[in-house]
Amino acid sequence: MAVAFPSLATEVTINVTHDDSTADLYYIVYEDEEAFEDFDLTNARSVPATGEQTIVAIDLSPGEYAILMFIDTDGNGEMSTNFIGIPKEPLGVVGNAEGRPRWKTAKFAVGARPLVLEATVAPIF
Repeated sequence: MAVAFPSLATEVTINVTHDDSTADLYYIVYEDEEAFEDFDLTNARSVPATGEQTIVAIDLSPGEYAILMFIDTDGNGEMSTNFIGIPKEPLGVVGNAEGRPRWKTAKFAVGARPLVLEATVAPIF
């Protein structure tokens, strides 16, 4: 499901910690549990990774969301996986949930006030 980024919304800032500073950081905003659980990357957006921390600022309407992020280390514009679908590139979610990202542990609520969140993007193995 596509996520709209309306002009009258709440500012959400994500401080993303990562190791790779030479590749783009991709992020996908989900408001749908099924799309998140399926790793639907259709609406991925990118920002240049800078140093060991990148700041992503987006506007979201009040509601529940989850954000998946990855560093595109091979520069192909998508999340590369191995033959069984496990990501080969550094991956993370807002809230730094352990293990395979799940909606229940990755979701967060956006209200009327600006929000600052933390995330770490790191290799799975």
